[in-house]
Amino acid sequence: MAKSRAEYLLHPQPRPLSRSGWRATIIAIVVLVAAILTISIAYENEGDLNVTGGLIPPSSPGITVTIQPLSLEAATNTLTARLVFNTVGSDYVNGDTETLAQNTRITVSTTEGNQEFYYTQGSRLGAAQVVLGADGSVSSYPFDDYVAELYVQAENVQRESGGGWSVKGPIPVGTEGAGGLSGWDVTLDMPTSMEDGAQVGMAVQRAFSTKLFAIVLLITMTALAVVALFIALLVSSGRRRMEVALLGWLGSLLFALPLLRNSLPNAPPIGASIDILLFLWVLLAAMAAMILSAITWTRAKKAELDALNQDN
Repeated sequence: MAKSRAEYLLHPQPRPLSRSGWRATIIAIVVLVAAILTISIAYENEGDLNVTGGLIPPSSPGITVTIQPLSLEAATNTLTARLVFNTVGSDYVNGDTETLAQNTRITVSTTEGNQEFYYTQGSRLGAAQVVLGADGSVSSYPFDDYVAELYVQAENVQRESGGGWSVKGPIPVGTEGAGGLSGWDVTLDMPTSMEDGAQVGMAVQRAFSTKLFAIVLLITMTALAVVALFIALLVSSGRRRMEVALLGWLGSLLFALPLLRNSLPNAPPIGASIDILLFLWVLLAAMAAMILSAITWTRAKKAELDALNQDN
C-alpha cells in the first residue's frame, strides 16, 4: 500500500471519485453555498439606519432636521452627515410659498466646533453638510465602534446696523433620520418632540459582513504564512527536495501579504491591534520561510558544485 501510494505521488494519474470523495465534494459545495447565502443576506440587511425616538407627527410648528450619515473616516475619527432643513406648520413661512417669514439661523454644535447656517427672509431652507468628531479607536479593528453627538438649535435673527446678528427668539427644532451607511450599522438617538434645542446621539459599528470579510482575510494570510514556514522547515531539514520555484513563490508571498492587509475593508493605518497581534508575526513567519529556503538552496548548490569538482 505504501509503495502504490508513493508511486501515485511520483506519477499521478486521473482516477474516478470514490463514494467518500463524492460525499466530501457535496458537503463542501453545500457549505460554500450556505456561507455565500448567509453573507449575502446579512449584507443586504446591513447598512440601514436604526432610529430610537425621532419626531412623532403631528408636531408643533418649527423646523425639522433630517440627518443622513454619509461617511465615516475611522483613521481620523470623523463622521460626515448631511442635514436637510424643512419647516413644519405656517408660523415661520409666508403663506403657501414655504419661504421664510424672518431671517433664520441654524446652529449645529459638535465636538469639532459650531457651524452656523443663515437663511434670509424670503428664501427657502436647504441642506448642509457637517463633520462630527467620532469617539472611538481604529486600533481595535475590525471590532471598533464609534459614538458622536450633535446639538441643533434654530433662531429668528435680525441684522444690526454694525453687520452683526441679534437673536429675536428661538424656533422649535425636531429631528428625523434617513438613509444609511454602507458597511456600518448606525443608530440615532433622538428626541420625539419639538424642542428649543435637539440633542442627537449617534452610534456606529462595523457591519457583521465587514467583520467577517476582514476575519477571513486575516485567517487566509495566517494560513499562507504557516504553510510557507512548514514547507521551508521540511526542505531545510532534508525531508523534501529543494526546488528553485519555491524561492519565487516565497518572494511573491512577501509582497502579497501587505497587499492583502491593505485590501481589508476600511483598512486601518499601520500600528492597529491586528498588526501587533497578528500581521507582524505572519510577515515574520513568511520572512523566516524565505530565509530558511534561501539558505537550503545555497547549501544544495554548494553540494552540487563540490560533487561536480570531485568528479572532474
